[in-house]
Amino acid sequence: MFQQLYNFLVIQNFSALVTLIVGSFAYIVYKLQKKDEKIKAARIVLSEIRNAERVVDDLRANLSSHKVGELPSALPSNSWEEYSYIFARDFDQDELELINSFYSLCKQVQTFAEKDNNFFWVTTEERAKVVQQKLAETVLASADKTTGVVNQLVLDTFKRNFLDPFSNEAYSYSPVKTVKGIEELVIRIPKITVTTCGTKLKMMAKS
Repeated sequence: MFQQLYNFLVIQNFSALVTLIVGSFAYIVYKLQKKDEKIKAARIVLSEIRNAERVVDDLRANLSSHKVGELPSALPSNSWEEYSYIFARDFDQDELELINSFYSLCKQVQTFAEKDNNFFWVTTEERAKVVQQKLAETVLASADKTTGVVNQLVLDTFKRNFLDPFSNEAYSYSPVKTVKGIEELVIRIPKITVTTCGTKLKMMAKS
């Protein structure tokens, strides 16, 4: 019986046997690669979500206490757009919509934060231009029209009473609309890591 099986598989159908072995090996390698790809993708997405959640928590705390400085990045990158197809069978429709909503809201927060931070640098540059312009005007105004010699006392007094306080003022104009928009968004952002989505991601990421 064994000899007949040996003759059938090895002698009569050797090439088919080799093809089957090679094909099986290739399939196993493919499945292992797909598994590694999913683990890597899950770790990247989970890390991104955790970071966004921390930023959103900080924003909620700062906005509630009216401590609004330079706003942090909630979503500097969006890996879900790249890897979501990998998890299509792992999450049900409600879970997919929850993650999509999380990323969409964080992306909007990111956009508002970038606009608000840009205003800080714009106003800083404009303030520097005003300082330089007023300094030049004061130098000219304090100069003797005959000799051209600058009255240092007048110049120093103007710098001390006007330019120094103006240039060192910490207040910077920021549009209310961007901060208001962030306030409205952060209260709508769910905490993914404590949901079934987060549990599944942690399992897939082996984290």
